[in-house]
Amino acid sequence: MGGRGFGVAIEALLNYLGSEYGSTFALGRVFAFLSGPPDYGAGQLDTRRYGEQYASRGEDADRALLPEQTPFYKDLAAVAVQAGVCVDIFAVTNEYTDLASLKFLSVESGGSLYFYSNTDDSTLPQYM
Repeated sequence: MGGRGFGVAIEALLNYLGSEYGSTFALGRVFAFLSGPPDYGAGQLDTRRYGEQYASRGEDADRALLPEQTPFYKDLAAVAVQAGVCVDIFAVTNEYTDLASLKFLSVESGGSLYFYSNTDDSTLPQYM
């Protein structure tokens, strides 16, 4: 068991910030850090599909643009906008992490999506 329950955690946080208890602040900004693909609970992403669907067709998986897997993060972006929360996602991983699905949460809420595939290339701490 275990894994990265990113979807569940962000959903709970946004629901709280949008509730009457979390509404003490007019606007909010969330900095979310991922060390790999969300693979547990709501919003989990299937990373095994990367390359498998293209290998059978003889296409190069590294050059293929994959569509989003789930509308979960797009729906969660609507909740973030309603709550007045901007979400920045920092993906620090060398694993395949379906950014095509995750991007909606950050982009539609007014945030940014940062991807760091290799932390060894970072020369200064702020670039990590």
